Amino acid sequence: MLDRLKSTVTEMAKCKRVGKLLQSYIDGEVDIDQIELISNHLETCLKCGMNYEIYSDIKHALQLGHFKNGALHEDALALQRLKRFVSTLDEGCANQ
Repeated sequence: MLDRLKSTVTEMAKCKRVGKLLQSYIDGEVDIDQIELISNHLETCLKCGMNYEIYSDIKHALQLGHFKNGALHEDALALQRLKRFVSTLDEGCANQ
């Protein structure tokens, strides 16, 4: 029982650490040690893996956004909804 509790606490700590680094990982801004840590965690943690997929999809969708005069045209309300949604994912992972 105590070993399982320790394991759960360790995984929660990894989720929190990975959650803080996830956007930098997606943007290719982490070092090789962090890449290995994050990649390994994403393979075993369903929730963080789902967050990765969602963040990646959001980034890709924004990159394919509508361009107007060479600048990305963003719908302010849609962007606010996305930001709120992402913040709920961050909170959920930290509470896991």
